Amino acid sequence: MSKDLIFAMGPPGSRWSGVLRCIQMYHKYINTSDDSPERTYDRVGWSKKHNKETLFGWHRGSYFGPGHEYGQGFDDLENNYTKESFLEEIKKPFHNWNDIKIIKSHWFAYNIPTLKKWFPESKMIAVKYGNAIDSFAWWHFVGGWEITYPHYTWYKDNQRMFEQIQKEIDLIDQHFDCRLDLTMNEISNLLEIDNKMRNVTEMANLDDKFIGKDKSLSLENHIIGYNRVSSRLHIGII
Repeated sequence: MSKDLIFAMGPPGSRWSGVLRCIQMYHKYINTSDDSPERTYDRVGWSKKHNKETLFGWHRGSYFGPGHEYGQGFDDLENNYTKESFLEEIKKPFHNWNDIKIIKSHWFAYNIPTLKKWFPESKMIAVKYGNAIDSFAWWHFVGGWEITYPHYTWYKDNQRMFEQIQKEIDLIDQHFDCRLDLTMNEISNLLEIDNKMRNVTEMANLDDKFIGKDKSLSLENHIIGYNRVSSRLHIGII
């Protein structure tokens, strides 16, 4: 059944990871069994806006593609996989296959028609942050070639990284009508996900991103945080 799959894509530096993590934290029925310490990355930096030390990057769970644990051939799905072998590959990092799975790969941008053909009932989500210069700059800000997870060896060097970011943006624009200012509720409706939220304790246990200095739990703060992350980016869903 492919209705329980969401294929997610965004060029390096698109800040897509934050949006996807918000969706995972928000929804009761999103599978996060691929989370592990080895599949985690944050960069500690100083936020001028908030005048405090802040975590940037927010990479969680499995990413698929060349240079990763899984998905070595995801830059060309049609020639490297069948639908069946692709399904087997994306199952590998998950401890169980329950509920809805978000499958993340930069390389899905190069394979949108194939994913549509193989999984016509599945949703796809694409995220963009400004233009290629914006994404390239943000990617370097959060660590660039020193980012420990996910991996970027396929992109080789700065020139190729910039070129491929532009290509991925162009491919996304061919297939998605990306919109700014979407709230988490609007994203949920477009993805056709059961809108049952996790309770605030479950959200905080999954990730403490939106817990204040006093460590108190607030559902309101979490919702404000989710909408802040999603509304600043261009997001498309098909």
